[in-house]
Amino acid sequence: MNKTNFNYFFIVLLIILANLITMALSGNSPIYPNIYNSYALQAESWLNGRLDLSVNYSHLEIAVYNGKYFVSFPPFPSMLLLPFVFFLGTNTPDHFIVLFMAVLSGIYAYKLALNITADRNKALFYSLFLCIGSNFLFLSNTGYVWFMAQVFAFSFTLMSLYYARIKKPSLSMFLFCCALGCRPLNMVYMPYLIYMIYNNEYTFKTFAKKLITWAIPAIILGCAYMMLNYLRFGSVFEFGHNYLPEFISSEHGQFSLAYLTDNFTSLWRLPSFENGRLLFHAFDGTAFWLVSPIFVTYAATFIRHSVCYKKLDTAAFFPAVLIISHLLLLCTHKTMGGWHFGHRYTVDVLPVLFLGLLIQDAGFGKSALLFSVPLLAWGLVLNTIGTAYLYLGYL
Repeated sequence: MNKTNFNYFFIVLLIILANLITMALSGNSPIYPNIYNSYALQAESWLNGRLDLSVNYSHLEIAVYNGKYFVSFPPFPSMLLLPFVFFLGTNTPDHFIVLFMAVLSGIYAYKLALNITADRNKALFYSLFLCIGSNFLFLSNTGYVWFMAQVFAFSFTLMSLYYARIKKPSLSMFLFCCALGCRPLNMVYMPYLIYMIYNNEYTFKTFAKKLITWAIPAIILGCAYMMLNYLRFGSVFEFGHNYLPEFISSEHGQFSLAYLTDNFTSLWRLPSFENGRLLFHAFDGTAFWLVSPIFVTYAATFIRHSVCYKKLDTAAFFPAVLIISHLLLLCTHKTMGGWHFGHRYTVDVLPVLFLGLLIQDAGFGKSALLFSVPLLAWGLVLNTIGTAYLYLGYL
């Protein structure tokens, strides 16, 4: 087995082990039924010829529109679950599926890293830092509806970035559209994806001629999303979240600048001490850089890159602008993730941050790795224990 294949095996093994250990400590298991299986229920309804659910499920986030009950999340995960539901009903192996997608994320992170750096050790380290040394570990631990959507979006975004780098623009745009069908706010990265494709030695004339052709698969999938939205809610842009009771009753709705200040503060708030115990915030998040220390490495390499080169090239500067824009956009949402360990909404920016980190660090030696080793260890231990404490009710 050569070095590259061994690294793939090592990534798969460590991601599976990290998740299984975290599950064991949390009292979870990949064979347990998924009680938050909105996507499987929606897929079952589609197979039965209806767009709404037959009944309201009080423990799920159900949108009520014109007296009917609908799953309130973007629809792509249900599309993927259709064959599983066809053969297994709603007892789909959601936890295994999410774990598989987490492993796939690690594989594509490594492939993307190898495309940028020839240092296989660096590619291996950063891939593991991304997938088990960040708050992504919490998300990949169960197949609950919220976490499934984020893990799928994470994986498809990494795949999209990789195929954009290796000059497969049509596949890249299609996979990016798959990610948007899980986490629509990832749309903020569309300009960078287009820039990456254009930057693959195409002339502007060639790029302009071929762009629509390349985008056809993505356009077809996007039209399917919009048709589904229109048939359910009378708007091509509405997938149901605005019809959740918490947003209907809110003075400012689902998105508003009125939420920006408090949510931005939540990005930085540290755990608190109470009766001698360190308490993390189970609602609306704990400091994003604490639970995903890859942000710290990214910031350090960003500063070093700008100082050493006296300026930032577009490939490094563009992702940074979009990452900040995405974080600010997330802060205009009414909540920052509800019940969870860490700051799960901020995980959405990590695939593009990972790409930016690799680009910024490509010209340097192993100094950033040495700096980041304790950060990876911190992220792995913190997210393992924090996830367990959350599920066991200690937070």
